[in-house]
Amino acid sequence: MQLKWCDVLPVGETFLSHKEPNLNWKPVTQHLFSDVEQLHVRTFKGKDGQFRGDAESRSHRLESDFSRLLLRYYQVYEHYLLHSLSIQHITLGEDETKELMRRLPVLPDQSLFSANFESKTELFISNSDTSKAYHMNSVTLGKNIRYLFGKKLKPNSDRCPNDSLNLGNNRWRHTILTQGAKYGLSPAHLAAITGVTIEAITPYLDLKTSERIKIDEAYAGNHIIKRFDSLSVKELQAHDDFKVKSRFDEEIGHKLNPANCSSCQSKGGAPMACYPCDNFRPLETANHQQYLDKAERKLVINSQSAHPATVKRLKKIILYIKATIAICEERKSAKLGDEK
Repeated sequence: MQLKWCDVLPVGETFLSHKEPNLNWKPVTQHLFSDVEQLHVRTFKGKDGQFRGDAESRSHRLESDFSRLLLRYYQVYEHYLLHSLSIQHITLGEDETKELMRRLPVLPDQSLFSANFESKTELFISNSDTSKAYHMNSVTLGKNIRYLFGKKLKPNSDRCPNDSLNLGNNRWRHTILTQGAKYGLSPAHLAAITGVTIEAITPYLDLKTSERIKIDEAYAGNHIIKRFDSLSVKELQAHDDFKVKSRFDEEIGHKLNPANCSSCQSKGGAPMACYPCDNFRPLETANHQQYLDKAERKLVINSQSAHPATVKRLKKIILYIKATIAICEERKSAKLGDEK
């Protein structure tokens, strides 16, 4: 909410406070080198009630893709602002435009683009490095985030794979921490990412792979039962591209939507890695034991030297294959009982 465009610089350029020398604006740690084009951002502490009065101790480097996206946004922002000013017969030179933009909020209130200025002088007086003018307030920003993720994006989560996720600021922050812990980032790295102490992130580090597997165990069976109950085998079997086959051309299961598989980033390989996926429907009569054996062999090989995320993925695959085999056996037994 407090960010202005003067807080966004290419990596290698440093944040200096030549405009407001009395403010503690120079972060202790800044990103001074990158082998690709990236931006870094200066942020401010907000819980003490100050507005842009106390900078965080380090800048935040943005990934190159996000940096390019932010630059595109900057260009659209600048173009729309200059258009709104031209309607009022206010024309800015290149240096004036650059100076005005650095004073303006990254996330502006929409009134910026409809405000009337008597002159160029009034325009610049109304904006400074510390002014709150045209900054979106925290309530509005929160509403926009909830609207974006509630109405537009509707992301899914491995906690509730069949439902949309209510993604707010805190959940976003927690996701970054849990994903970072899962991929083996150090406590110091995780603390730096989120600007907190190492003690504050301990709860995220304590939920290790073994605890996560126990959580998966509690839900795997229910997920697979739902897949069997919602499967329309005859309809899926009518289309060959819906079938999931082994390397020996044996039918193992079906895809609900083949298009979803084209963007799959799983490194386990189909069909072994398909078992935990909600797009996969296992065939009740298929030989699933062969993939359980394969996954267990891979786990033994990778347990000592592989990345923790790979080990966790293999354990989850094994868990879902075991649950699939158990439910297949139960269903076969039930059918035999009915026939008797």
